[in-house]
Amino acid sequence: MPRFDGSNWTPETRARIREAVKSGYNFAGHYTIVEMGCGTECKSAWVVDGRSGAIHPFPLGGEGTSSLKLVYNVKSRLIKSAWLNSEKVLCTQQDFDWDGKDFNNIVGMDHTDKGTFFRCDVLDSSVSMEWPSDEAKTSPGDELSFETFPARVFQNGPVKLPQFDGRDRGAREYRTRISDAMKSGANFAGHYTIIEIGCGTGYLCVYFADTNSGKVWDFPLGGMEYSNLELKYSLDSRLIKARWIDGLNGDQADCAESVAEWDGRNFSSFGKTHRGVADETYCSFDPPQNE
Repeated sequence: MPRFDGSNWTPETRARIREAVKSGYNFAGHYTIVEMGCGTECKSAWVVDGRSGAIHPFPLGGEGTSSLKLVYNVKSRLIKSAWLNSEKVLCTQQDFDWDGKDFNNIVGMDHTDKGTFFRCDVLDSSVSMEWPSDEAKTSPGDELSFETFPARVFQNGPVKLPQFDGRDRGAREYRTRISDAMKSGANFAGHYTIIEIGCGTGYLCVYFADTNSGKVWDFPLGGMEYSNLELKYSLDSRLIKARWIDGLNGDQADCAESVAEWDGRNFSSFGKTHRGVADETYCSFDPPQNE
């Protein structure tokens, strides 16, 4: 569990870090990077050691780094970043190598552009992500297909519904939607049902439930931080893929994608990537075809 040393942690920050850690490692083998909005176009980030629970602040973030973008993955020590200054005319790109204690500066580049459609894209960095963590060899294979992560256990009888007056009372607000979805049977990882519920224009609140035990969990993605969230999953696989709009980058929408494996207790993330798209429809798993 995260170790919150000191007294400068707000309840919201503590909750966000705990929630992210439950999703599993997403950086450098056994670390979790936690990103949290701190205002309009403002973002803070921390690195949580999955072994010791130590929390390290990422060296960038806050009011001076508008539209901060980060790219990282579980197999690499490298993290790429890009952000705009407060006047939004200066784009800075910075690549770091994590040594287990500190982020070491590798490459930094400044760009100026006062055009109307300003772009500041972390993917412009020329440094390769091939900075393997010490645990890269133990990570799942590079081929992140659904078939590579087959379900191990399947629904073994009638659906068992949640205990909304007890263990699962946190999901009671949506008890009808959750129960109705579960009655249709499992749709993920053999014996789980993922329930997607609209909770505002362009937003989803997501739960998933075990049809064998009735236990309900909050899915780690969803709500107001994940605009146009789309999930892709299969009854026969433990793998789940997600895409959403993570803000705007000049004249483009920033399409974020994350892939994770469910191990029966936690989601282990394989990191997050960003790319610019013309609009949210091109962030879909089934984008419109160019004529």
